[in-house]
Amino acid sequence: MENIENEALALSNFTLRKLRFSGGLGLRFILKKNEALTLRFDSGACREKIHYYFNLVEAS
Repeated sequence: MENIENEALALSNFTLRKLRFSGGLGLRFILKKNEALTLRFDSGACREKIHYYFNLVEAS
């Protein structure tokens, strides 16, 4: 297992031709300011597909 980790982290394995580009956007809505309740909507896109994420989060 150790050899696989070392091989994967070697800088010589990275080339510009193998890079995969992606991008994304996100929106945040504060639902209850006094309770720090936030609704989050994120999307990310790459060549293959678009992903959507919804989160309802209460900050601690």
